Amino acid sequence: MIVVSNALSPDVVAHLRAALGAAAWEDGSGTSTARAKHNAQCTDEALSALVDRALASCAEFKRVAIPYVTTRPMFARYREGDAYGPHLDEAFIDGARTDLAVTIALSGPTEYEGGGLVVAGADPVATGSGAAIIYPANTVHEVLPVTSGERLVVVLWVQSRIRDADKRQLVADLNAASIRTGDVPTRLAYQNLLRMWGE
Repeated sequence: MIVVSNALSPDVVAHLRAALGAAAWEDGSGTSTARAKHNAQCTDEALSALVDRALASCAEFKRVAIPYVTTRPMFARYREGDAYGPHLDEAFIDGARTDLAVTIALSGPTEYEGGGLVVAGADPVATGSGAAIIYPANTVHEVLPVTSGERLVVVLWVQSRIRDADKRQLVADLNAASIRTGDVPTRLAYQNLLRMWGE
């Protein structure tokens, strides 16, 4: 699991929150085969496009995920009593292989109680607004019950150019090192591994 703290800027978060305040939400339990899903869900083409543009300009997100295709972002809202029990994501969504799942916070952790994201049995995670939690989509994960307040998030999936998680991490680390040091051989190794393993 990796957290990208600046995936969405404060201005983008504020715009999304204002627009979602007037949006039409549907019962999320009808959008999944998982019986443990209790939340509200919203799709909006213009807002999804805004998220897509923001992520396309986020260097850290691109470095970590190495995205080839991303699914259309959707929005989820959890209020008191809402939760999403342990589940696995579908292997393909919107025609894309789901290598990585991404949850981007629109609410800050002080705006609600409970509602932590638990991935593969690890400790619950809640981040500041605008931060993206990126984790393997083939792991069992859940959203704990919200006990007060409102948890608002963006959810999407990534088909990475590098399918294997260990190889993807190595390439991402080499990319970061080459950017940090300006070392040409490291940059060459990064590019050659990307050519070798990329899809």
